[in-house]
Amino acid sequence: MRMPWWRWVLATFVILSLWVYGSALITYALRPLPTTQPWQVLLHNLATFVPFLIATPLVWWYATRRPVAALIDTRGRIDGRRIVHGFIAWFALSGLATIVDWRLHPGSYRGTFDVTVFVPFALVTLVLLPVQSWAEELFFRGWILRWSSSLRVPAQVVLNGLVFALPHLGNPEASRQTLLAFGSWFLLGAGWAYASIRDGGIEVSMGAHLANNAFSLLLVGYDGAVLPTSAVFTTSSLDLAGTFVSLLFVVPLFAFVTRRWRRPQ
Repeated sequence: MRMPWWRWVLATFVILSLWVYGSALITYALRPLPTTQPWQVLLHNLATFVPFLIATPLVWWYATRRPVAALIDTRGRIDGRRIVHGFIAWFALSGLATIVDWRLHPGSYRGTFDVTVFVPFALVTLVLLPVQSWAEELFFRGWILRWSSSLRVPAQVVLNGLVFALPHLGNPEASRQTLLAFGSWFLLGAGWAYASIRDGGIEVSMGAHLANNAFSLLLVGYDGAVLPTSAVFTTSSLDLAGTFVSLLFVVPLFAFVTRRWRRPQ
């Protein structure tokens, strides 16, 4: 995709502006809804990503005159099986990493399942979590990767990791251990970018991003997270050092297990 740099900058500014102003309107519209329950807080947060999900493909189509499917996959056709593959692979690897952490720190995990809280929370998650995670994927692994397509693959991967990590530093969990938080989000962004470049499409990273957020919201959450959690289990705090180390293993394993396996001829 060749487009003058200034048009990319202008288009990126338009995407982010549409998100900011659109999310402000949604926040205003949701003001009458109280935020006394976890599902209500989650709804307020995730709904603000609806304009982001719309803005990136809309600007892509207007700026490039190419179909939205080409933003997701360079071949112009979306492979839903790869989304499922990415979801299952990342969810399973997250589970394995959590089991290891639980064995090392068994006292830090506690059961917090409450069906009356979990059910409405899970319903909001199922409806709106794809909006949030895929809005980010369309922008970071879709739009930004297309922007940097003239660079060599290592430069693309590093740049995407940096661009993905920087805005996440505003999350509460990054306030005390900024470097470890930055490193963890960098590994996520870079790993998912590599998988997207290798595949020629972002379907695998779309599945992984959704699995990553669903895992922390519904299965194993932690106190002080940027989003409220009504997970089945909760850990007392986020061990960013442990998270960073586990991602050093999980990210390469994810890249390995999501390869397009071919039968020998």
